[in-house]
Amino acid sequence: MNGRKVTHITFYNWRDILNPYAGGAEKYIYEMARRLVRDGYHVTWISSRAKNQPKRTTFKGINIIRIGNIFTVFLLSLFTSRKIHKNESVIDSVNAIPFFDNPLAMKVVLIYHFVPFQVLKDKLGYLAPVAFFFQNVFNPIFYRSKKVLTISDSTKNDMISYGYKDPVVVTLGTDEFDNSLERKKKIIVAPGPLRPWKNHDQIIEAFSAVPVDYKLVIFGKPETLKYELYLKQLASDFGLSDRIIFLGQISEEKKFDTYRESKFAVFASDKEGWGLSCIEAQGLSCPVVAYDVPGIRDSVRQNETGLLIEYLDIKGLSKAMLKLIGDNSLYQKLSTGAYNWARSMGWDACYTDFLDKMNLIEKKSNPASKEPVPVVSMLK
Repeated sequence: MNGRKVTHITFYNWRDILNPYAGGAEKYIYEMARRLVRDGYHVTWISSRAKNQPKRTTFKGINIIRIGNIFTVFLLSLFTSRKIHKNESVIDSVNAIPFFDNPLAMKVVLIYHFVPFQVLKDKLGYLAPVAFFFQNVFNPIFYRSKKVLTISDSTKNDMISYGYKDPVVVTLGTDEFDNSLERKKKIIVAPGPLRPWKNHDQIIEAFSAVPVDYKLVIFGKPETLKYELYLKQLASDFGLSDRIIFLGQISEEKKFDTYRESKFAVFASDKEGWGLSCIEAQGLSCPVVAYDVPGIRDSVRQNETGLLIEYLDIKGLSKAMLKLIGDNSLYQKLSTGAYNWARSMGWDACYTDFLDKMNLIEKKSNPASKEPVPVVSMLK
């Protein structure tokens, strides 16, 4: 930045797109990174190393370097053996714990959401207070002078309340598909991954009130085998074993085929950064029934693309599902609205927005400049 010609861009994120636990954050970085490669930039992605993954690989032109695990990658990133380029820009993708990487590089910070303490506790156990301290206390100070991006107005408001200065919102997107209303079956889909804070147990309970000719399809990699068995036992306890299908982790093609055939999607998360899965579902004409929580309320439009229910109102989830099943006029309206809403957020448009927002924060960091900094001067 500051007029310097950028030729190399490095993303830091705790997982890469090929990690078996990759989610929405990784999808966003991947879509931006592969377009940067297409446009001639040298792109590196530094992440943790999952079991059986090689230390280095190249995927779609992106140089992926893997170090440590999801706990140690943040500190080890400081000692990564790689050539630091003079014209390099760094984007730290922060999930609670910051990266202690090259302090001399031009740096932009990308924060998706603030993880609730209970979620950190479920995932990290006794280390949860440490992660919570970094996220809520240390990071706002550590990144105070950095340029900060986030992915939703909900997260932006959280960030401002914690002391971040003027974060800039970038939009997320989805792949573009044809309208698939004609392929719908009596299927309701509940995307994963299967983690406690996604509350699939509440979705199963709500589904128990749905007519018996409907099936619930749940997909996604489980957090643990124990949690997967708990959900399957719960389905059995409600007498739903023959009506609930657990697909496990599936391919992108299978995921989108599932959305194509599903009448609508149900989410019960405690909180999301944005809700990429909601957008993906809507892009295939699946309206969304979900709790009205941060992130979800950014990606779903109430009574236009879905129905948002008060948090933890399981009976409300049931009533909303029954409403979509019983009111065909409402269903057609929300399905069409969902498809049109998602179509406005293709990845190419999001990439353009990403470059525009990078230019915006560059301009803010150089208030003396009289002219806007063109994209090519900052990122090429």
